[in-house]
Amino acid sequence: MSEVIARPRNTAKKTAQVTTPAIEHEFIKGRDLAIKCLEEAQSANEVQSQETNCLRWIRKGGPQDNFVLGWIVDTVGGPSVLQNQMLRGFCAVLSDYLSNPAGTMYPHAYNIPYAEFQGGEVGADGTQPTTPEMEGVADVGSAEDSALSASDRFDSLPASKVAGLHDTKWAADALAAANVKIDCAHEVLQEYTYNNGTGVMWGLLALVGTLQAAIVTYSNAENVDDPRDGALQDLHGDIGSVCDVIDAANEKLNCAILHAVNSLLYMATDIIEKASEAEISKRKSEAPNA
Repeated sequence: MSEVIARPRNTAKKTAQVTTPAIEHEFIKGRDLAIKCLEEAQSANEVQSQETNCLRWIRKGGPQDNFVLGWIVDTVGGPSVLQNQMLRGFCAVLSDYLSNPAGTMYPHAYNIPYAEFQGGEVGADGTQPTTPEMEGVADVGSAEDSALSASDRFDSLPASKVAGLHDTKWAADALAAANVKIDCAHEVLQEYTYNNGTGVMWGLLALVGTLQAAIVTYSNAENVDDPRDGALQDLHGDIGSVCDVIDAANEKLNCAILHAVNSLLYMATDIIEKASEAEISKRKSEAPNA
């Protein structure tokens, strides 16, 4: 009969791990610091601060406010943490991301050069350049504060110039109606971009903003009264070009907001087309042999 070797069994019942007061206290401290970090992010969003943005041109050359790093330092402790460049990069992205309540739908948008997160000359060191239109976008509310309707802009033309134009009311009305759609498209995209801003979205917002500036230019054009080859047709072409760019970008993004923006812009082109066709028909009826 073979000998059976008896091995001891661990028959002790497992007991729930007891959390010591010291462990719980440290955990709560970390939790509270995280809450304060999120509160700072929320506050930055509420005031629409540009300081946490990852793009240098939006910050107007200033360094990024990497506020998440500060909270990590408070949590981990020690100034040596500030020398950890990997941690700095990690927190820099989160500082931008968290200051938008919905974050960004496209995390790969943060794959940008180191220099973007640093202060310096806009456009230098491989950073994104800016344009006068983009500078206006970076100033929250500036476009809204200074915006005039197309009819206001047209009415502000010198009387001598208006008098020299042929039947300008139809053009002024068309510009005003198209401008409403353009402003609406800009407002929709602006609100979305401030809350979900990526480099692509900011660029598209600046592009739509150029159409608002174009309204001023074309309102002052000498051929604004020409329904065939005048300023309104130029504006129509500009709007179409912007729509093409948005469509191209949206092939990968598939963003419902961009679809809505383009729908509004296409409404503006429809307004111009119908107004021009109506004016052409009117002039034909008034001078059939012309």
